[in-house]
Amino acid sequence: SSESPDLTFSAILAALNVKSGDSLLGIDLQASRQKLEAIDWVASATVERRLPDTLYVTLVERRAVAIWQNGDEYTLIDRDGRTVRASRMPPGAETLLLLGGPGAPEHVGELLLLLAYEPAVARQLRAAVWIGHRRWNLILNNGVEIWLPEEDAVAALQQLAKLDDKHRLLSREFGVVDLRLPDKLYLRKRAGEAAPAPT
Repeated sequence: SSESPDLTFSAILAALNVKSGDSLLGIDLQASRQKLEAIDWVASATVERRLPDTLYVTLVERRAVAIWQNGDEYTLIDRDGRTVRASRMPPGAETLLLLGGPGAPEHVGELLLLLAYEPAVARQLRAAVWIGHRRWNLILNNGVEIWLPEEDAVAALQQLAKLDDKHRLLSREFGVVDLRLPDKLYLRKRAGEAAPAPT
């Protein structure tokens, strides 16, 4: 863990609730594993007895896939939307996806699945904002915003990818590509003027 080793070790000992001299046979391995996995930075744990006198613990840390901005606070988030605790930002954190909007961490798994359908868009993605507790706005590296619909976001993104292949929409002067209405695509120029385009 990127936390202090002393804090990490203390958290592990507290979760195991064991001390020197305790009988290994009296330790509930399943309960110990569950307590370790309740530590916020632990993704999975194994606990084994190694007789005569050793309790062997293996921990796998949660891996950050995004940084959630909530007001002035930034929190590392794993793919399940759980907090990854760190005393400092890990190396490479600047390349992680930036999330915004209340409730965004709880929906990051859905976002990652959505992006898996269109890796070309995923490669250009800088940030994603969870809007109104129901849908995503995607912000690309070039500043273009893609406003996804609440339903059928995968189909909308796939349709956009086809149009982009044909017309290079995402590299033109448009600031917003609005996909919120079924069977309609609205393009807003960076100056703020909106113009409908056929799909």
